[in-house]
Amino acid sequence: MAYEVVELRADADTRAARPWLAGSLLAGAGLVDVIVAYGNTVTDPYVVITAEGSHHLDITGWAWVHLAVGSAALLAGLAVLTGRRRWRLVGVGCAVAGIVTAVVVLPYLPVRAVLAVALYATALRLLLRHRRERPAGP
Repeated sequence: MAYEVVELRADADTRAARPWLAGSLLAGAGLVDVIVAYGNTVTDPYVVITAEGSHHLDITGWAWVHLAVGSAALLAGLAVLTGRRRWRLVGVGCAVAGIVTAVVVLPYLPVRAVLAVALYATALRLLLRHRRERPAGP
């Protein structure tokens, strides 16, 4: 029985798919952030109960920051999908900002924050790993 050794290489189609995946992850994480942050701008859903009574926590300012970062990440993810190298750098900045804002709201929305950090970190890794590649096409 003879076995054939096959060498796997990343061809142009595979390399072109990596920024597409990074842009999709970045846009998806931004969209989730926009939806969740908008809900936190219209209500104060967090209450602290102490011996003196209950107090509403107002995180509206952080929610607006989160909304802005999520919008920027959504737009940067869509821009990364165009395949131009300069938008990858913008995507890196938005992914880092998304990770920071997700960590800030971690005590209030732990599950959503962990998922957002995972999406942003994966997109960041893909963007940094393949930042020097030329886009496929003419």
